Amino acid sequence: MANFDWIASDPARMNGERCIRNLRVTVHRVLEALATYPDRAELEREYTELEKEDVRQALQFAGAYPDDKILPPVSSRWCCSSIEVSSAEFGCNSVICRIA
Repeated sequence: MANFDWIASDPARMNGERCIRNLRVTVHRVLEALATYPDRAELEREYTELEKEDVRQALQFAGAYPDDKILPPVSSRWCCSSIEVSSAEFGCNSVICRIA
């Protein structure tokens, strides 16, 4: 089984959706961005907060759990309730970032 140590879930952040590290960027949003920006250089310019490992783990997570109903336990490494960041700061809103 893959190690998704950069993917975290917190019920108080992004409605509990799986997010990358302690960012307000969901795994689903990373996958949408990959589809929108097939050129990785352009993706990196648009999403400067994302690292290559973020993208790799999002892709690996999607491959391992395509149904998104059976979810593995997540790391608490990136959970931090003392940090609050506005989703507008990353240019996304609840409609774009929400997993349908």
